[in-house]
Amino acid sequence: NMKQRHQLLSQSRIYIQQHPNDVHLTVEQLRDMVGRMSSDQLMKPVHRYAAKISGSDQYWFQRYLELQALLEQKGMPTFFWTVSSADTYWPELHSLMPHSDMETITHSARMQAVIDVPHLTDWFFCQKLRDFVDHWLLKILDADYHWYRIEYQARGSTHAHGCARLKN
Repeated sequence: NMKQRHQLLSQSRIYIQQHPNDVHLTVEQLRDMVGRMSSDQLMKPVHRYAAKISGSDQYWFQRYLELQALLEQKGMPTFFWTVSSADTYWPELHSLMPHSDMETITHSARMQAVIDVPHLTDWFFCQKLRDFVDHWLLKILDADYHWYRIEYQARGSTHAHGCARLKN
């Protein structure tokens, strides 16, 4: 949320710089615009800026278009993959957490630790994912290209879906 908030503030500053007349709009003027304009007319300028905000619909639509272009240029992937986080079972992750004793802590306490420090869990997953991509996809399998998307389950557990095309 903090990253999205920062991106939103950054994009709003750019919007205001490029549309200085919109700075002084009153609530009544905005209501009038909403009444006069179609939703497409009203949202079109905003969508361009929202595409730079991670996680927004416009952001993912932009990534979708990039993936389509990649597939058109390089061809269909050789395989698709999914990597799930073993966040309650990684001794290396739990050694970084405040409790740090994997031998004596209960499974429910490990789950709570993952929830309590999501930034650490997320960072650790991303490191493991980069290791997987670098070692398996690039070095061992010699992938021509790869693409992936990181997602979060309801309890915040991280997983990634991706595809890759091998050279041979």
